[in-house]
Amino acid sequence: MTVTLNVGEGVLNVAAGSSGVLILNNHTYNVTLTGTVAQINDLLNTNTTSAVNYIAASDTPSASTPLTLTVNDGALTATDTAAINITAVNDAPSFSVGDGIVTTPIGSGRDDDASVTVQADGKILVTGYSWNGGSYAFALTRYNTDGSLDTSFDGDGKVTTVMGSCDDYGNSVTVQADGKILVAGSSYNGSNYDFTLIRYNADGSLDNSFDSDGIVISTGVDSSNDSGTSVAVQADGKILLAGFIGFNWNDGTFDFA
Repeated sequence: MTVTLNVGEGVLNVAAGSSGVLILNNHTYNVTLTGTVAQINDLLNTNTTSAVNYIAASDTPSASTPLTLTVNDGALTATDTAAINITAVNDAPSFSVGDGIVTTPIGSGRDDDASVTVQADGKILVTGYSWNGGSYAFALTRYNTDGSLDTSFDGDGKVTTVMGSCDDYGNSVTVQADGKILVAGSSYNGSNYDFTLIRYNADGSLDNSFDSDGIVISTGVDSSNDSGTSVAVQADGKILLAGFIGFNWNDGTFDFA
């Protein structure tokens, strides 16, 4: 038996829990559930470990959007429609540390931020790079929703990571569904810069289950200067890293990667 859930705008995020239902095209506007009648009823009606969540397409959604449910038992098909009524809520963090502005010294010199994201619990992650006295290192900070540093993150809310003997730059940060944190950027190998990806555990420690030390440096992308500038996670957990390769310091040209 299959049940298809379709919304006019936005996406659906379905958690099967212990129902045993197979979910296809999750995190889209058109999600298909496959299972027995009992399993699907369990997911939709009674299972406290399962859930169907709607995520609006923007911060200013329509007042309602249609939800169409189509059931196919292999012989017959039936369709029903309901409305999802939407109430917009301003759930942005409210900084209580002063004037809504937070500055955080990290290293002994210049610190730059490059990317920010918000975890499911509202905590805020900012990545960039920090001068440690001899070179630039990946820098990652986590703030509580009130703007204070989250001391459960590496003890002081701040993490710096050095990979090579020279400069490392963090350019993009995102969070996996399991709470692990990905930071993409570049690392200098002594001759040029390479694509670099780091995965941290939720407490700020390096995730040693990720390439044995939490760090992946892709030296084979191009023989010249390469940098990862954006990182994202697919619905199946695979990681996408985009950026540029072959940067020419003389004329500023480079290729997309």
